[in-house]
Amino acid sequence: MNFEQKPYRQQNGQPQQPQQGQLPSEGTDAAAIIAARSAAVARNRQKSERAALLRDVLRIVGVIVLVAGVGFVAHIKHQQTLEVERQQALREEAERVARAKERAEREARMDAARKERMAALKAAEAEKLKRREEERRAREAKIEALRVQKENIKRFHVAQERFRGASLGMLSSAPASDLPAKVQNETWFSCLVPGGRMGVELYEICAQPGKELQVSRLDADGNLDKVKVEDFNGIASKVSFLLTKGSRCYYSPRDKGRWEMRRPVPAEGETLDPTYEDFGDLIDVIRKRGIATASFGYDVYFRDIGGFESRILFVPFGGKLTRFAIHNALQSTLVSQGARSSGEAAVRARLNEGNIVIRRRKGNMR
Repeated sequence: MNFEQKPYRQQNGQPQQPQQGQLPSEGTDAAAIIAARSAAVARNRQKSERAALLRDVLRIVGVIVLVAGVGFVAHIKHQQTLEVERQQALREEAERVARAKERAEREARMDAARKERMAALKAAEAEKLKRREEERRAREAKIEALRVQKENIKRFHVAQERFRGASLGMLSSAPASDLPAKVQNETWFSCLVPGGRMGVELYEICAQPGKELQVSRLDADGNLDKVKVEDFNGIASKVSFLLTKGSRCYYSPRDKGRWEMRRPVPAEGETLDPTYEDFGDLIDVIRKRGIATASFGYDVYFRDIGGFESRILFVPFGGKLTRFAIHNALQSTLVSQGARSSGEAAVRARLNEGNIVIRRRKGNMR
């Protein structure tokens, strides 16, 4: 079968290749057929190459995408790992800071406790030293107090002894040199005043020319109190007291003026004690201290109803008056005066009607 090979048509001045599958026209030579086949093969190869290239590109793209995906995933995981590590680092840092803070707080507490212990030890040591010092001072004060007490007791007995054996007289009759305010040299006086828990209080007076009196109150227990002069003068102005200087003891009664007492004649069985009426509790003090009272006493007067007084007898210090003694004294006085009514009945009548007047004897002591 003869095929007529037609020449390729030219389009736009180019020869037109026969379509695939189209048999060359008869008359086409073998070269054209070979060329066509070669062209077809080349086209097929090109297509195959393009397809292979496309597949390769797709593979490469797939690999790239895969690698990118893997890389992205790896990046994400890496970021996650970094974030985990960062969070872990933050937690570890927070834990480290917390541990450091706890350690610092613990060390601060330990330091504070140590300081507190040291302060407590120092305070305890200071308190111990303070107690020791207080105990030492207390011992010294006690020793000093005992020493002062012994001295005061000795001083008390010395002041007491000034009264022993002294002669009793009236302060109003004392010479100026025996008065505390008139001394010419330093002079020590002792003074006994009723009162206190022992019934009498002892004062010691130091008198110096031109200086204020120094007055102290003493007792047998060794107590000594300084007394202001004005306070002592206030006491002495209200009570009776005994003041001694050297061998002389002076009595100052509560009533600083003339002392006398008026009483009815005692009844039978009664007694009258002029000394106690005058001295009160000081009489016991005088007796206990052995003060000499021989020249001290009282004149007793009988006062008739008309006012006439007769001295009938003398009562020594501590002596007692009875109706019997007054009766005898009055009768003797009346007899010595030559009175007409000196009989027993007349004397009793006069005793019942009259009174007795007792006066402290003047100028009885020097």
